[in-house]
Amino acid sequence: MKNQGSGPNVYAYNALMSGMVKAGIINEAKTLLRKMEENGCSPDVNSHNIILNGFARTGALRRAIEMFEAMKRSGVIKRSGVIKPDGVTYNTLFGCFAHAGMFEEAARMMGEMEDKGFCV
Repeated sequence: MKNQGSGPNVYAYNALMSGMVKAGIINEAKTLLRKMEENGCSPDVNSHNIILNGFARTGALRRAIEMFEAMKRSGVIKRSGVIKPDGVTYNTLFGCFAHAGMFEEAARMMGEMEDKGFCV
């Protein structure tokens, strides 16, 4: 793509990161997210949700929470604007807490989802 004068777009990057997550190479997918930005392609909320899902799938709960909190704090600021958590983001973390047996955190997350207007 790059040799033809254009680089991959957000959809191509997201597809590649999704495949990497499914293959269990989460750190490489996270690196690709950074590289995407360096190459001038702005990630979207789906880009971040893909990585968040990877952390959740591999039991990297702390990394998932850190990423989620960074998104909530001020949004992840990108060239195209601020990326805030969406319903998928919240549901991913909700499932992660429930799967880990952290039912109080899951209940807190459910309350936060309701407060933000997401269907529960």
